[in-house]
Amino acid sequence: MRYALQSLVARVPQWVQEHVPQDWYDRYGPRFDPYRFPKTDSARQRLILQMGQDGQQLLPWVQQFPLIAFAPVPLMATERTVSGFILQGLLCA
Repeated sequence: MRYALQSLVARVPQWVQEHVPQDWYDRYGPRFDPYRFPKTDSARQRLILQMGQDGQQLLPWVQQFPLIAFAPVPLMATERTVSGFILQGLLCA
């Protein structure tokens, strides 16, 4: 999510300002380091679920635009796959 959002900011900053919720800036702005991860298993699971939900929210937004607008943005397909695995893993766990 962080990389996808940074790629979007670099290419379509106005779109990001208009669409991305404010809490995403807090969640995905700073780099994830081990000291920033939640300490408990339940808190980590909530964060993983939230990140998967955010990814699922981001994909329809970018898919509604012509591909040429986001063609230079790498990893959108990877983001879809990772979000799917995260949600699938949580639902099956």
